[in-house]
Amino acid sequence: MVFSKIIIIKEENGYQLNPFENNLTGGRIMAMNFRISRHRSNNVLDLSLRGDFDGSSAMELLKVLEDSKTSVSRIIIHTNGLRNIHPFGKGVFQKDFPKINRSPVNVIFKGDKGDLSR
Repeated sequence: MVFSKIIIIKEENGYQLNPFENNLTGGRIMAMNFRISRHRSNNVLDLSLRGDFDGSSAMELLKVLEDSKTSVSRIIIHTNGLRNIHPFGKGVFQKDFPKINRSPVNVIFKGDKGDLSR
């Protein structure tokens, strides 16, 4: 039985699956249906999460937050589009989020899936 790995190619408005590459190129493997959509207006960054939130998805969200925290004053994370929040993914996020949240940026969670940091 042969299993192919799937890597994520970063695009401007989210992520695209590339089934023809292997993970040796350094791509991140996440839940196949996880997406982060970004919209920036003035000093506010809106992040809309879609799909299943697992450990790799948590790491990707943390990376986006880390990369964005110095360029905006507020980040709004919309959780309505999350289908499943895996306990491991939430645990990964909760462990490292306080390190990012110490910066001057204000992070706000909105949506029926609630605050991922609690």
